[in-house]
Amino acid sequence: MDKEDFLPPDDEDDDAFNDEENLCQGCEEEAKLNRDGLCASCADKLERDLIRKREWRRVPAARKQSREALELLRNRVIKEHGKALELIAEEAPEISRNEAEKRALKKAKRRKRRQRGV
Repeated sequence: MDKEDFLPPDDEDDDAFNDEENLCQGCEEEAKLNRDGLCASCADKLERDLIRKREWRRVPAARKQSREALELLRNRVIKEHGKALELIAEEAPEISRNEAEKRALKKAKRRKRRQRGV
């Protein structure tokens, strides 16, 4: 095998959609997918979600933009599509260690009370 067999073609675009139809990872519909396994609609939703979350390093449209331009882009996305995330799941708030310890102590106390009552 030649070394060229392992190299992608020069004209290949990272975000290009392949010609095969597979199940989209976002909507589970059969469609042409990009390299992330998303159809065009879900890829757009993901990009808007990343803009809402200010994850600029993952947004191709954000490259070489000033902070002001990025905030204008974010504001436009929120104005046109709303503030809620469309594809990315909302993150659950983290529970502090103290809260977790308090819950564990309460649970242990309840268990002891039940054992005494039996």
